[in-house]
Amino acid sequence: MRKFIVGIVLSLTAVLITSCAQNEVKTKTIEEGQISNTEMSLLKDGIKAFLNKDYKKAFDIFQNEIPNNAKAQGFIGIMYLHGMGVKQDFKEARKWLDKSANQGDMDSLNIIASLYAEGISVEQDYKKAIELYEKSANTGNISAKDSLAYLYATGKGVEKDLHKAYIYWTEASKSGKEGNPTTIRAKNSLRILCENNPEICK
Repeated sequence: MRKFIVGIVLSLTAVLITSCAQNEVKTKTIEEGQISNTEMSLLKDGIKAFLNKDYKKAFDIFQNEIPNNAKAQGFIGIMYLHGMGVKQDFKEARKWLDKSANQGDMDSLNIIASLYAEGISVEQDYKKAIELYEKSANTGNISAKDSLAYLYATGKGVEKDLHKAYIYWTEASKSGKEGNPTTIRAKNSLRILCENNPEICK
């Protein structure tokens, strides 16, 4: 079973980046009239700079050009969280992640949940983590479902419940675009769960 350590924060960071890089954001923003084409173009430029590790340029775009964009706020939070192009600052990271999550960005909410689960910059609080994961999962977020499945499968912060783990991993494995790392991870976790507990998966 995977180690639920700081790596989960890095994993969720990767999910946020991947979803943006695969252009999943566009469907949820421009088509719903949430942001303009200009703002989307700047967001993509910022993400491109981030992926190229030009963190100074990325930070400048996110903070100075589109500071009110939820995804940009999430990236600013990530950069402070990991010290990417800026001095690591958990307080600033949380401020920007909160701003993003409050605008409805579930990827940022998942990262906040993982901070509570791990006790990173806050007192470890599985109850709070699960509350946030469930809020995100209820919107259909597959990363939240994957994380909840792991917690139920291992009994971290909750009573161990393989049936719930099976349900969440099944839902996560059927969601997301082809090649989505979270979907792939959920499928692998579901396979292992069923191999070790065939009675659960009947």
